[in-house]
Amino acid sequence: MELQIDEQLVNRFMRKFAKYPAKIQKAGKNIVDWGLSKLEHTAANLVRGKIGNIRALATGNLMRGIHYTMKADKLSGEVVSLAPYSIYVHEGTKYMKARPYFTQAIAREEADINKYAAQVIKQALK
Repeated sequence: MELQIDEQLVNRFMRKFAKYPAKIQKAGKNIVDWGLSKLEHTAANLVRGKIGNIRALATGNLMRGIHYTMKADKLSGEVVSLAPYSIYVHEGTKYMKARPYFTQAIAREEADINKYAAQVIKQALK
């Protein structure tokens, strides 16, 4: 038995697939930016006490210091707090219970970020 391959179909597929790397990279950047922004917003709202039971707002420095940055490749990034004591609030000390605002932000937003990522990728592959 001989395998028959439709060359026109293969060529059409290759032409269509050639545009995907740029579209997928753009989609990836969009997903990372949206996801980091969502985590930043949720972490700040947890610290502020607008949602959840974390509330860690005394001076506002912790909340104002929460921000995200994207790496140069725009396909990765991080959400951080610039307040020097943020690790102590998040992890707790022997004098203060932990208030893990980043951990809770991730837990709250993970499903939405994954859903958004699936939608963006599906759209990019059209």
